Amino acid sequence: MDRLTDDDRDFFTQTELKIRKWGNYLDMPQMPQNSAIINSIVKAAKDGDSDAQYLSGIMHWSGAGATRDAVKSFQLLKKSALQGNPKAQLMLGLSYSRGHGTTKNTQKSFQLFHKLALEGNADAQTILADSYASGRGIDRNKDEALAWYKKAALQNNASGLLALGIEYSDGYIVQEDINEAFKLIHRAAVLGDNFAQVWIGRAYMHGYGYGVEQNHNKALDWFLKSALQGSSIGQFELGKAYYSGRIVMVDYIKAFQWLEKAALRGSESAQGLVASLYRDGKGVPINNKEAFIWYAVATANNHDFYKKHLDAISKKLSTKELSEAQDEAKERFDEIANNIQ
Repeated sequence: MDRLTDDDRDFFTQTELKIRKWGNYLDMPQMPQNSAIINSIVKAAKDGDSDAQYLSGIMHWSGAGATRDAVKSFQLLKKSALQGNPKAQLMLGLSYSRGHGTTKNTQKSFQLFHKLALEGNADAQTILADSYASGRGIDRNKDEALAWYKKAALQNNASGLLALGIEYSDGYIVQEDINEAFKLIHRAAVLGDNFAQVWIGRAYMHGYGYGVEQNHNKALDWFLKSALQGSSIGQFELGKAYYSGRIVMVDYIKAFQWLEKAALRGSESAQGLVASLYRDGKGVPINNKEAFIWYAVATANNHDFYKKHLDAISKKLSTKELSEAQDEAKERFDEIANNIQ
């Protein structure tokens, strides 16, 4: 029987999907394309290795190292989960929660999360807490939500710290305490959570009302940390900072570099700003066709603010250019949508 080696497992350590408060996958890094290791995983999965089945399920979920296929992903994760693999059980719960490759079933997802949470799985505890807070798969219960958030945070789980910090910031299930929120989310940011890093960056950018004194240099540093992890939110905030000049000197070249990355990862606001940079020739040569394409993509994402800009830039294109730009805009929209599923 083919089994995964320690080297095979280490290869994927930094590329597994990040579990977040809302049970989504945000900004998964690109998996290295090592065909030998991928082949060994596929063979081991066929021979029943639960870790390999889990990794194969991840690959088919993300399209990294395998064809994106929600049904195959679900089937492989279920096989691994039935063998007792806790990571696969967590993923299976998310599959049921989102209807990914199977019929949506919030009760089944809750049962899986509850089982794992009782076993001490901090990611499951965070997701279970959110289920109680939102009423997904179970009746809303603020006390249960707070208790499970705290259990995850006590394990120094980045997602749990972030989620609990947000609750202290919002004041929905616990009395608002912005200082406590900052402390918790800062811990999550230090642990590498890219959304927490953006939250802390925004806190330093605004200062007042965020439990910390304003510090634009620290804000920029936190945005950069998030952006370097491939976070579209971090990339947008960093690009916007260079675009607006609010916390750093205006640099349209750097603004374009970061905003384009965020735009390609689906940030609608970044898409609109990239279009404006092409239109105005800031940080990049004027290109009305590219401006049209990006305005069209942003507008297709229900960002109606850019509709007037789309109409205006279309008048600068010839009939042929407009037709080509419309076709390319559709292709780009579809490509981006497929990449962020």
